[in-house]
Amino acid sequence: MANILTISAHPDDHLGCAGTLFKLKEKNHHLYEIVLTAGNEGFNRATKKIVNNLEMKTIRLTEFKKASKYLGTKKTWCMGFDDLDVHYDKETMFKMVKIIRDLKPQ
Repeated sequence: MANILTISAHPDDHLGCAGTLFKLKEKNHHLYEIVLTAGNEGFNRATKKIVNNLEMKTIRLTEFKKASKYLGTKKTWCMGFDDLDVHYDKETMFKMVKIIRDLKPQ
């Protein structure tokens, strides 16, 4: 069994590799994910309404948690950046390095 770590920019990006993740899960690999942003830009597709960034963040992170559970992801981390505001800094680098070193993903 291997630890598989997906790193994505937005909470719904793991959908692009969901088929691969399901196959890896079937082979008893452990799935983990780091997402950089909270997905706070955009609109609510369910209601077709534009909502404020805080409400959108709540919607996207709720959807992300449900999708991760459905995929069988063991643990997720959100770095908490706003959409369109991802930046490289020492604090984020150390957080991500710690996760990678602890998991030792293959």
